[in-house]
Amino acid sequence: MLRMRDLIRESGLPRETIHFYLTQGLLPPPHKTGRNTALYDQQHVERLRGIRELREQQFLPLKAIKAILDGNPRPGFTREQEVVLRSVRLGLGGWARPEAVRRISIQEAAGNRVSRQEIESLRSAGLIDIHGSGRTATVSEEDGLVIETWAHLRDIGFGPERGFKPSDLAPLSQAMETAVREMVPKVAAGFSGASPAEAALAVERSLSILNPLLAALLRKHTREVLAGL
Repeated sequence: MLRMRDLIRESGLPRETIHFYLTQGLLPPPHKTGRNTALYDQQHVERLRGIRELREQQFLPLKAIKAILDGNPRPGFTREQEVVLRSVRLGLGGWARPEAVRRISIQEAAGNRVSRQEIESLRSAGLIDIHGSGRTATVSEEDGLVIETWAHLRDIGFGPERGFKPSDLAPLSQAMETAVREMVPKVAAGFSGASPAEAALAVERSLSILNPLLAALLRKHTREVLAGL
């Protein structure tokens, strides 16, 4: 059995990261030996090493890592659809490949405007994914924009003093994830007979077309909800 300090040494991960993985269900619960003490075993070490490898070598987000570790099957695609999706991914810009995404430091993303507690709240809500810890911690450019967006909203009045918190942005992220997961199989089926270059170009162009649509839908549904009160 291992104490936390042993787990830190064996896994090479800091205490706060291990605690975060525990809260996210990426690790099995420890063996409680008291109110504030717990013991771990070799399963925890192996799981932590596996998570670290998937993050550092394959740059996978925690949601994907949890699905892999839990043995959850990925959405079903035919072999032809998988070929289309792989081709589209390779044909898109670097933003579509986790290993090529430009990363920025937490300090660069947050500056002095966003506290450590707010950053942790964004991460706990699944809104951002942090790589590393301490001064070497980084986020993607998209996650940096999430942090900046929270800072802007808080500055105009959507802050703790009125009951708002960073995790309140989570429904927007969840809605987008659901929409993308529903669209991907349709893209795979619709472009099954197209060339990889044609499919990748269509997806790339669709993103810029959809951006103003998303803003319009946000205004539309806000208006409808307010009108129905």
